[in-house]
Amino acid sequence: MKKGSGRRGSFMAVEILLVFLVFMAANAITGEAVFGIDMNPCALTTCTEACKSLLGDKFDSASCYQGIICMCFG
Repeated sequence: MKKGSGRRGSFMAVEILLVFLVFMAANAITGEAVFGIDMNPCALTTCTEACKSLLGDKFDSASCYQGIICMCFG
């Protein structure tokens, strides 16, 4: 075994840990919600208003699925 090779291995482990922590911090997800509301017929404006009232600040988007289901994303 070469002299000082243990220190190099521990330094590499610290570098790998730091890279892992940076990726974890960059990709932090707070939480997501997706749910459907029966709405027949589904109009996008009505769907959007319903989703905004339910989700409040967490509202992201709304979509009508097959004309009868309002999908809320937040």
